[in-house]
Amino acid sequence: MVGTPKPPIKIGILGASTIAREAMAPAFKRESRVNVVAIASRSARSAQALAHTLNVSRWGPGFDWILADPDIDAVYISLPPSLNAHWTLKSLQSNKHVLCEKPIALNVNDVARIRACARAVSRVVREVDMWRHHPQIRRLHDLWRRGALGQLRSIEAEFTFNLSEDDRFRWSRSLGGGVLNDLGPYCLGAVLEFCPGILDILEARFSWAGNGPNQVETAMEATLAAAGGITARIFCSFVDTPRQRLVLRGADDSVTLNQPWAVGIDSEQPLPVHLVRGARTERFGEFDPYLMMLGDFAERINGGDLGSFALERCERRVALAAELQLCARRSQGAT
Repeated sequence: MVGTPKPPIKIGILGASTIAREAMAPAFKRESRVNVVAIASRSARSAQALAHTLNVSRWGPGFDWILADPDIDAVYISLPPSLNAHWTLKSLQSNKHVLCEKPIALNVNDVARIRACARAVSRVVREVDMWRHHPQIRRLHDLWRRGALGQLRSIEAEFTFNLSEDDRFRWSRSLGGGVLNDLGPYCLGAVLEFCPGILDILEARFSWAGNGPNQVETAMEATLAAAGGITARIFCSFVDTPRQRLVLRGADDSVTLNQPWAVGIDSEQPLPVHLVRGARTERFGEFDPYLMMLGDFAERINGGDLGSFALERCERRVALAAELQLCARRSQGAT
């Protein structure tokens, strides 16, 4: 017997960022299980522009009016990183489900507070992790889980691009900018995905721009060790040629993903996505991982799946990021 379809989840958007306009808006348009009903931004002009794109009649400055609306079921938060934990907690306290851009928090204590609050109010909280929902990652998981690579020996995760100087929050320490908070979640997330145990930091080196309270890291290179003799190497940079790569090497085989992180965004000229396994290449068609992620968020809300594994994963990643930064500052004598 087929159950009665549930009405679309009413969503309010907090923040009309570039990623909200260019990546999430197309997904919101296509996912029938959600309905954007209100848009708020610190700038009324930005809110109006995104509202026009999504054909939403309610928009305006400030965020509290969305949280005060009992008819809104969930919020999508797309703000500078320093604001994410605060508005995630306020949204939960207003009984909203939350989908928040990464990083959802800048320290472990805030992640723990979010986990506790979500559990207390029985609401779903997810950090944006669209890359995990692409079929290439599911295929990689399948190969890894069934031992097709043999015993895992090493992981390499790389994400770089050349950041423009007018990209305000990424260059601002007070707003939570820096490569560790922006590109780190992808590479660190992948390493933790395939090395679920304790990681020891063998080396960490950062490059910085600015001085004192305005200093942000522009590049990070790290080597870590995991149980079983696994070595993980990470490289992220704001000041390099654009490239991305994820490589898993095992005793019997290896796998390389050429577009592990930013897939489905550049719709005008999408790069081909393929998985190279030894001499074999598996090619993937065009998928929108943001749409897949949004569908998963809706499914968890409708199914009452409040599983905390996603926030536990965030907590581990945020803790590792803090350890890497401390290690680098100590070894390089930075302040």
